[in-house]
Amino acid sequence: MMTTVRPQVSWQERCGAFLFTMVGGFLDAYAYIAHGVFANAQTGNVVMMAVNMAQAHWTKALGHLVPILTFSAGVLIVTLLNRRWEEHTTRLRLWSAFAEAGVLCVILLLQERLPVHLVVPMIAFAAAVQVTSFGSLGTVAFNSAMTTGNLRKTLTALVRERTGQDVAKNRETFLTVGTVVICFLLGALVGGWITRYHPAHALVVPLLGVITAAILSRVTSGAVVSQRT
Repeated sequence: MMTTVRPQVSWQERCGAFLFTMVGGFLDAYAYIAHGVFANAQTGNVVMMAVNMAQAHWTKALGHLVPILTFSAGVLIVTLLNRRWEEHTTRLRLWSAFAEAGVLCVILLLQERLPVHLVVPMIAFAAAVQVTSFGSLGTVAFNSAMTTGNLRKTLTALVRERTGQDVAKNRETFLTVGTVVICFLLGALVGGWITRYHPAHALVVPLLGVITAAILSRVTSGAVVSQRT
């Protein structure tokens, strides 16, 4: 009888993934409260763009289109790099985290001179880089920037686990992705509160979160390398 060996996930890797998810929730709350446009949730942008087009509000529609385009560009770039650097996934993840941190730094340093209509597209690009680079813990896939699919996966895994279908696998999925959903909610709550009362410095929090998550990823990759040598 064959047994499936699941890769071990370190606590550093778990904490890094949960931090990235909190950052995802924070950034979407920040973008919506501060600028009235979604950065991560492109479903919302597509709907709002269509609604504004139907009402002939072309300028508002364009405001929702640009984040969709920059998000798409981020996904395409990281996907192409993943194909080219297939053997260096960990290194690409680190560079992706630094790229996201760099975008947040630019917005923080230049927010008084940066045109408002560029801020959300930049955040959307950073979110795309994050969600395309960090999308799994071991064998469990999740989304670190949006929560609809995570909620569906959590509830599906719960039902399957309770009905005896591949109990160990579905319990792991339920616990992991369920925690991701909670982290996204917490990130959005914190992002909403800080953006409301401290908008000028709000992005400091996700910036520190990305840097910390990148450090945890670096520690994890170092541990993997040492085990292989």
